[in-house]
Amino acid sequence: MKTLLWRFGSDPAVSVLRGEYLGRILCAVLLTAMPFTPLACFLLERAALSRARRRRESIKPPEFATAEERRAFYLRQLEEEGVRLRLPRGSMVTMGGGWKQFEGQKVEKEALYRLAESVLGIPEENCVEFFGAVEHPILYTTCRRHHFHVPVYSRVLIRDPNTLAPVPNGTPGLVNLLTPMVGSVPVLSIMTDDLGVLHDGAECPCGIQSPWLELKGRVGVRDIVTCAAGASEYLKGGERE
Repeated sequence: MKTLLWRFGSDPAVSVLRGEYLGRILCAVLLTAMPFTPLACFLLERAALSRARRRRESIKPPEFATAEERRAFYLRQLEEEGVRLRLPRGSMVTMGGGWKQFEGQKVEKEALYRLAESVLGIPEENCVEFFGAVEHPILYTTCRRHHFHVPVYSRVLIRDPNTLAPVPNGTPGLVNLLTPMVGSVPVLSIMTDDLGVLHDGAECPCGIQSPWLELKGRVGVRDIVTCAAGASEYLKGGERE
C-alpha cells in the first residue's frame, strides 16, 4: 500500500515527502552543475564568436575597396541577416567619395542612403558627403538636399574644356577650385579633371544662398582610375600599361 501511495501520490503527506525528495535531487543536480555553468557559457560564446569570425573572413570586400564601398558592403550584409538598429537621434553617416565599381555593382548614393536608414535608423538628411582635393585643403560638404555648396573661403569656376574660359552657371565644364587659405605653397588655383556644373544657390531648397557644385564625373583618359582601383587590378594580374 505504501508503495502505491508513493507512486500515485493520493496521500497528501506522501506527496509532500515525495516533493521534498525530488527537490533535494534537483538541488543536488544544480549544485553539482553550478561550477560548470560559467565555463559552459564561455565555451558557447567562444564558439559563436568563432563562427562569426569565419563568416566575416569568408565574406569581405576587396582588399583595396574604398570606405564607401566597404560601408555599403557591410550594410548589405547586416540587412541580409535581418539586423535592424536604431542609433541615437542626431547620428550621422559621413562619406568622402569612392563612387565607382565594386565587384560589378556600382555603389549608388540612393542605395546607400536607403541602407543607412533601414539598418542603422539614420535618415537620408543625416547622410553627409564631402568633396575636396589634396592640393586644395577645403572641404565641400553637402546640405540636407545633398548639394555641395561653395563655402565662403573658396570659389569655384567652371571652365570650357577647350578654351579654359569661364562658362555661365548651368553649363558643364572643368572644375577649377580657388582659395587663399593655402599658406605652405603658392597654390591658389587648382584645375581638376572633374566635370561639373555650378548652380545658383536659389536653385537649392535648403536655404543656403551660396552657389552649389554638381559633379558629373571625370574627364581625360577614358580608363582613368583611382589608386585603389589600380592597385586592386594589379593584384588580380591585370597590370596597366
